[in-house]
Amino acid sequence: MSPSSNPGLRVRDILDAVDAIERYATDAGGVDALIGAPSVYRDGIERRLLIISEAATKLTGQVEALEPAIDCRARSAAWGTFFAMTTTASATKSFGAC
Repeated sequence: MSPSSNPGLRVRDILDAVDAIERYATDAGGVDALIGAPSVYRDGIERRLLIISEAATKLTGQVEALEPAIDCRARSAAWGTFFAMTTTASATKSFGAC
């Protein structure tokens, strides 16, 4: 099975990207410090978010089939709410608007 068709590898990519983001945030001095941190941290986080996005997009429909007990739509809505609550005008300016 190629990596592009293996849900387990996609999930592993997501988890590895989350771990990397946590390391970058810690190395930068915490989440609040990221705003003024060197751009290498922000660039790394943006890259890892792209990896998460790509892997999650490819998993669409597969998670529900593999784990029907997981309410993916509710989790997606919760993440959207969390992102909206934690994104400030200065963060949007620093990290780029959507």
